[in-house]
Amino acid sequence: INLNKSSDNNYNRFGYMQFDLSDLDPDLIDSAVLRFYIYETNPDEGAKPGEGMNRTIEIKGVASEDWDEDTLTWNFALSGDAPLAPVETIGKVSGIYCIVEPDGQYVEIDITDYIRKKAAEGSKATVQLSVPEVYNKGNIYIATKEHPGYSEDYNGEFAPQLVIGYYKMADLEKLAEEFKEFENIEQGNYTDESWAVFEEARNVVKDMLDNPKTTQGQADAAMAKLRA
Repeated sequence: INLNKSSDNNYNRFGYMQFDLSDLDPDLIDSAVLRFYIYETNPDEGAKPGEGMNRTIEIKGVASEDWDEDTLTWNFALSGDAPLAPVETIGKVSGIYCIVEPDGQYVEIDITDYIRKKAAEGSKATVQLSVPEVYNKGNIYIATKEHPGYSEDYNGEFAPQLVIGYYKMADLEKLAEEFKEFENIEQGNYTDESWAVFEEARNVVKDMLDNPKTTQGQADAAMAKLRA
Protein backbone atom coordinates (compact mmCIF):
# COMPACT_ATOMS: atom_id res chain seq x y z
CA ILE A 1 0.00 0.00 0.00
CA ASN A 2 1.33 3.42 -0.98
CA LEU A 3 -0.11 6.52 0.68
CA ASN A 4 0.41 10.05 -0.61
CA LYS A 5 -1.38 13.37 -0.87
CA SER A 6 -0.30 15.72 -3.61
CA SER A 7 -1.33 19.10 -4.98
CA ASP A 8 -1.75 17.14 -8.23
CA ASN A 9 -4.68 14.70 -7.90
CA ASN A 10 -2.95 12.31 -10.29
CA TYR A 11 -0.47 11.53 -7.49
CA ASN A 12 -2.90 11.04 -4.62
CA ARG A 13 -2.75 7.55 -3.15
CA PHE A 14 -5.18 5.86 -0.75
CA GLY A 15 -5.14 2.43 0.83
CA TYR A 16 -8.00 0.09 1.72
CA MET A 17 -8.15 -2.81 4.15
CA GLN A 18 -11.11 -5.10 4.75
CA PHE A 19 -11.55 -7.53 7.64
CA ASP A 20 -13.97 -10.42 8.07
CA LEU A 21 -16.01 -9.98 11.25
CA SER A 22 -18.43 -12.84 10.69
CA ASP A 23 -17.21 -14.79 13.74
CA LEU A 24 -17.30 -11.81 16.11
CA ASP A 25 -20.01 -11.08 18.66
CA PRO A 26 -20.12 -7.27 19.05
CA ASP A 27 -21.26 -7.60 22.66
CA LEU A 28 -18.07 -9.41 23.60
CA ILE A 29 -15.54 -7.06 21.94
CA ASP A 30 -13.49 -5.26 24.55
CA SER A 31 -10.99 -3.68 22.14
CA ALA A 32 -10.14 -3.61 18.44
CA VAL A 33 -6.75 -2.30 17.31
CA LEU A 34 -5.68 -1.85 13.69
CA ARG A 35 -2.01 -2.79 13.37
CA PHE A 36 0.18 -2.43 10.29
CA TYR A 37 3.83 -2.15 9.35
CA ILE A 38 5.41 0.82 7.53
CA TYR A 39 8.55 -0.42 5.83
CA GLU A 40 9.63 2.82 4.15
CA THR A 41 8.87 6.49 3.55
CA ASN A 42 10.24 8.82 0.93
CA PRO A 43 13.05 10.40 2.96
CA ASP A 44 13.36 14.13 3.46
CA GLU A 45 16.38 15.60 1.81
CA GLY A 46 19.28 14.73 4.11
CA ALA A 47 17.02 13.32 6.84
CA LYS A 48 18.23 10.33 8.81
CA PRO A 49 15.91 7.54 9.95
CA GLY A 50 13.67 8.78 12.76
CA GLU A 51 14.16 12.41 11.74
CA GLY A 52 12.63 14.78 9.19
CA MET A 53 8.98 15.71 8.81
CA ASN A 54 6.25 14.29 11.03
CA ARG A 55 3.77 12.40 8.84
CA THR A 56 0.16 11.60 9.75
CA ILE A 57 -2.17 8.84 8.62
CA GLU A 58 -5.96 9.09 8.98
CA ILE A 59 -8.17 6.02 9.25
CA LYS A 60 -11.72 6.37 7.90
CA GLY A 61 -14.83 4.25 7.55
CA VAL A 62 -16.33 3.96 4.07
CA ALA A 63 -19.78 3.89 2.52
CA SER A 64 -19.89 0.26 1.35
CA GLU A 65 -18.39 -3.18 1.93
CA ASP A 66 -19.18 -4.30 -1.63
CA TRP A 67 -15.76 -4.50 -3.26
CA ASP A 68 -13.01 -6.93 -4.16
CA GLU A 69 -9.26 -6.26 -4.02
CA ASP A 70 -8.69 -7.97 -7.37
CA THR A 71 -10.92 -5.53 -9.24
CA LEU A 72 -10.53 -2.41 -7.11
CA THR A 73 -9.77 0.73 -9.13
CA TRP A 74 -9.78 4.46 -8.42
CA ASN A 75 -12.82 5.01 -10.65
CA PHE A 76 -14.78 2.28 -8.90
CA ALA A 77 -13.86 3.42 -5.41
CA LEU A 78 -14.24 7.18 -5.66
CA SER A 79 -16.20 7.99 -8.83
CA GLY A 80 -19.91 7.69 -9.63
CA ASP A 81 -21.68 6.36 -6.55
CA ALA A 82 -18.25 6.29 -4.83
CA PRO A 83 -18.87 3.17 -2.71
CA LEU A 84 -15.51 3.52 -0.98
CA ALA A 85 -15.68 7.23 -0.28
CA PRO A 86 -14.93 7.96 3.39
CA VAL A 87 -17.92 8.69 5.60
CA GLU A 88 -16.31 9.09 9.04
CA THR A 89 -12.88 9.49 10.60
CA ILE A 90 -12.29 6.70 13.10
CA GLY A 91 -8.64 7.19 14.00
CA LYS A 92 -5.46 9.11 13.36
CA VAL A 93 -1.79 8.46 14.03
CA SER A 94 1.23 10.74 13.72
CA GLY A 95 4.85 10.51 14.80
CA ILE A 96 5.84 8.86 11.53
CA TYR A 97 9.25 10.23 10.58
CA CYS A 98 11.80 9.10 8.04
CA ILE A 99 11.75 5.28 7.74
CA VAL A 100 14.32 3.36 5.73
CA GLU A 101 14.36 -0.39 5.14
CA PRO A 102 15.02 -2.69 6.89
CA ASP A 103 14.14 -0.71 10.01
CA GLY A 104 10.40 -0.31 9.68
CA GLN A 105 7.78 0.87 12.17
CA TYR A 106 4.63 -0.78 13.49
CA VAL A 107 1.61 1.48 13.87
CA GLU A 108 -1.42 0.78 16.08
CA ILE A 109 -4.74 2.65 16.11
CA ASP A 110 -7.70 1.92 18.39
CA ILE A 111 -10.87 1.55 16.28
CA THR A 112 -12.99 -0.33 18.82
CA ASP A 113 -16.23 1.64 18.42
CA TYR A 114 -16.15 1.28 14.64
CA ILE A 115 -15.55 -2.47 14.74
CA ARG A 116 -18.30 -3.02 17.31
CA LYS A 117 -20.71 -1.13 15.06
CA LYS A 118 -19.65 -2.98 11.90
CA ALA A 119 -19.79 -6.36 13.65
CA ALA A 120 -23.38 -5.59 14.66
CA GLU A 121 -24.28 -4.52 11.09
CA GLY A 122 -22.79 -7.39 9.13
CA SER A 123 -19.77 -9.51 8.45
CA LYS A 124 -17.08 -7.14 7.13
CA ALA A 125 -15.32 -3.88 7.99
CA THR A 126 -13.41 -1.71 5.51
CA VAL A 127 -11.09 1.13 6.44
CA GLN A 128 -9.50 3.72 4.19
CA LEU A 129 -5.98 4.93 4.96
CA SER A 130 -5.03 8.40 3.75
CA VAL A 131 -2.54 11.22 4.28
CA PRO A 132 -4.39 14.43 5.27
CA GLU A 133 -1.72 16.97 4.32
CA VAL A 134 0.27 17.62 1.18
CA TYR A 135 3.88 16.53 1.70
CA ASN A 136 6.91 16.94 -0.50
CA LYS A 137 8.08 13.37 -1.16
CA GLY A 138 5.45 12.25 1.31
CA ASN A 139 4.89 8.64 0.25
CA ILE A 140 4.30 6.12 3.04
CA TYR A 141 4.71 2.44 2.15
CA ILE A 142 2.79 -0.18 4.13
CA ALA A 143 3.45 -3.93 3.97
CA THR A 144 0.60 -6.24 2.96
CA LYS A 145 0.15 -10.00 3.04
CA GLU A 146 1.10 -10.13 -0.65
CA HIS A 147 4.16 -7.88 -0.49
CA PRO A 148 7.37 -9.67 -1.55
CA GLY A 149 9.74 -9.92 1.37
CA TYR A 150 7.02 -9.11 3.89
CA SER A 151 4.67 -12.03 3.35
CA GLU A 152 5.59 -15.70 2.88
CA ASP A 153 9.16 -15.29 4.13
CA TYR A 154 7.88 -14.06 7.49
CA ASN A 155 4.67 -16.13 7.81
CA GLY A 156 2.51 -13.03 7.53
CA GLU A 157 4.22 -11.27 10.42
CA PHE A 158 4.12 -7.92 8.64
CA ALA A 159 0.61 -8.18 7.19
CA PRO A 160 -2.03 -5.74 8.47
CA GLN A 161 -3.92 -7.11 11.45
CA LEU A 162 -7.10 -6.36 13.34
CA VAL A 163 -6.26 -7.34 16.91
CA ILE A 164 -9.42 -8.15 18.87
CA GLY A 165 -9.55 -8.20 22.65
CA TYR A 166 -12.48 -9.95 24.30
CA TYR A 167 -14.14 -9.26 27.60
CA LYS A 168 -13.41 -11.85 30.28
CA MET A 169 -16.56 -13.89 30.67
CA ALA A 170 -18.13 -14.34 34.09
CA ASP A 171 -17.91 -17.59 35.99
CA LEU A 172 -21.67 -18.14 36.29
CA GLU A 173 -21.31 -21.03 38.76
CA LYS A 174 -19.31 -18.81 41.10
CA LEU A 175 -21.79 -15.98 40.60
CA ALA A 176 -24.67 -18.30 41.48
CA GLU A 177 -22.87 -19.36 44.65
CA GLU A 178 -22.33 -15.74 45.69
CA PHE A 179 -25.95 -14.92 44.87
CA LYS A 180 -27.30 -17.50 47.35
CA GLU A 181 -26.51 -15.10 50.19
CA PHE A 182 -29.10 -12.64 48.85
CA GLU A 183 -31.56 -14.94 47.09
CA ASN A 184 -34.08 -15.37 49.91
CA ILE A 185 -33.73 -12.07 51.78
CA GLU A 186 -37.10 -10.50 52.62
CA GLN A 187 -37.96 -6.84 53.16
CA GLY A 188 -37.80 -6.93 56.95
CA ASN A 189 -36.39 -3.62 58.19
CA TYR A 190 -35.78 -2.24 54.71
CA THR A 191 -37.71 0.92 53.93
CA ASP A 192 -39.89 0.73 50.84
CA GLU A 193 -37.41 2.90 48.98
CA SER A 194 -34.32 0.94 49.96
CA TRP A 195 -36.11 -2.35 49.35
CA ALA A 196 -36.96 -1.30 45.80
CA VAL A 197 -33.29 -0.52 45.18
CA PHE A 198 -32.24 -3.88 46.61
CA GLU A 199 -34.82 -5.83 44.59
CA GLU A 200 -33.78 -4.13 41.39
CA ALA A 201 -30.12 -4.99 42.04
CA ARG A 202 -31.04 -8.57 42.91
CA ASN A 203 -33.07 -8.99 39.72
CA VAL A 204 -30.14 -7.75 37.65
CA VAL A 205 -27.89 -10.46 39.07
CA LYS A 206 -30.64 -13.07 38.68
CA ASP A 207 -30.95 -12.23 34.97
CA MET A 208 -27.19 -12.47 34.56
CA LEU A 209 -27.23 -16.06 35.78
CA ASP A 210 -29.19 -17.02 32.66
CA ASN A 211 -27.07 -14.97 30.27
CA PRO A 212 -23.94 -16.71 28.91
CA LYS A 213 -22.71 -13.35 27.57
CA THR A 214 -22.35 -11.89 31.06
CA THR A 215 -18.86 -10.48 31.44
CA GLN A 216 -16.83 -10.59 34.63
CA GLY A 217 -16.86 -6.80 34.81
CA GLN A 218 -20.66 -6.74 34.63
CA ALA A 219 -20.95 -9.45 37.27
CA ASP A 220 -18.53 -7.70 39.64
CA ALA A 221 -20.38 -4.38 39.27
CA ALA A 222 -23.78 -5.97 39.81
CA MET A 223 -22.67 -7.85 42.93
CA ALA A 224 -21.06 -4.72 44.33
CA LYS A 225 -24.36 -2.88 43.91
CA LEU A 226 -26.24 -5.75 45.50
CA ARG A 227 -23.93 -5.70 48.52
CA ALA A 228 -24.11 -1.90 48.90
